[in-house]
Amino acid sequence: MTSIVFALIVVLCAVLHIWWTSRDRSIAGTYATKALGTTVILVFALWPTAAVSPVYRTLVAAGLVLSLAGDIFLVRADRRLLAGMLAFFLAHIAYIAAFLSESGAPVQFAVLPVGALYGIALMWFLWNDMDAYRLPASAYTAVLVVMIWAASEQFLSLPEPRTLAAFAGGILFLVSDSVLAVEQFRAPFRYSPAIVMSTYYAAQWLIAFSVHIG
Repeated sequence: MTSIVFALIVVLCAVLHIWWTSRDRSIAGTYATKALGTTVILVFALWPTAAVSPVYRTLVAAGLVLSLAGDIFLVRADRRLLAGMLAFFLAHIAYIAAFLSESGAPVQFAVLPVGALYGIALMWFLWNDMDAYRLPASAYTAVLVVMIWAASEQFLSLPEPRTLAAFAGGILFLVSDSVLAVEQFRAPFRYSPAIVMSTYYAAQWLIAFSVHIG
């Protein structure tokens, strides 16, 4: 029941942010509405219910705090894009550590080459448009692919709803960031902000969901 309530609140936060930004309203409101959804997800991750382990919960919460910093930086992506990328880079490191802390043996690499091929294709598609961002964008894409692989390792080791949620969250993160990258480095297209934010909040909520048992 708790997860359903939080999921509905996150949906409302996402709708509020998308509606607010679509009307070209004040920048202060954009900061507030964008941070609200991630803050609610962080509260959900820390909610006092049965959790996988204190280490896992702490690492996921750290990833969400870093993501919240990234959210704030990327409101003004024209000025703070690198800061936002660094915050999310570190968030993915925290998620990788969380997922691998719950993974068992043997290590399986089935997802990694697929993710790597996708990352290479995305960088190739955007390469001529990224200029000074080529190196940081490549590093960010690499850590995002590794995060998805780590989530897949956790799921293959412990196939259950919460680990599947983390894996699905990783994939949705890739969708969100891919659309954001095209919007940032190529050109915005219709509904891109809505796609970016809806998949982003869904990804973060699914990762937070993986903290809870039952």
